[in-house]
Amino acid sequence: MTGKAALNFHLGSSLIIFTNMTHLNLPGLLLIAGTGRNSGKTTLACRIIGKFSSTRTIVALKISPHRHIIEPGGQILIQDDQMCIHEETRLETRKDSSRMLAAGAQRAFVISATEDNLLHA
Repeated sequence: MTGKAALNFHLGSSLIIFTNMTHLNLPGLLLIAGTGRNSGKTTLACRIIGKFSSTRTIVALKISPHRHIIEPGGQILIQDDQMCIHEETRLETRKDSSRMLAAGAQRAFVISATEDNLLHA
């Protein structure tokens, strides 16, 4: 797959990401992905977070190819022309990151970056 990342997920072991012949071994990572809106990705993530947050530390991460409005209460960690990384701290907004916190994630982050900068982010 030229220019695209190939993913291989094994439940209970690790996620291996292959891109340009390099890989990352990320034990305990669950990736939920899709390109459509309102398909249930966040609902699924929240149900999984709710099920496991009492026995595991859950950190939620939303990755998006477009910029999001950061509401008061969120903390910007990195911001430049290519990307923005912020931590969500509010439970009461309707944003996906707030929903994941409300479901039981200990922390929730949002990365907004262009496709060319996703790996850098």
